Amino acid sequence: MIMTHEEKIKFMQIACNMAGYNFTEELLDMITSLNDLVLKHKGKTDLEMVCKIEDEVRKRANTKSKSELLDKFSKKIL
Repeated sequence: MIMTHEEKIKFMQIACNMAGYNFTEELLDMITSLNDLVLKHKGKTDLEMVCKIEDEVRKRANTKSKSELLDKFSKKIL
């Protein structure tokens, strides 16, 4: 079964909640992305790859945050 990144994050959230941990969506994205990286490269990663993942996760979080703000603003106008 091939899962989207969003589905992987959701399942990671479920697993973390079952273990008693409650992480932000950005942190769940980071954990999921790093897990995918480690699995893809069979544990052989470097700092450059990790920094690239961190940058991608932050960009996604910023984009989502901006989108949520625009949604809230547009609902107030309507």
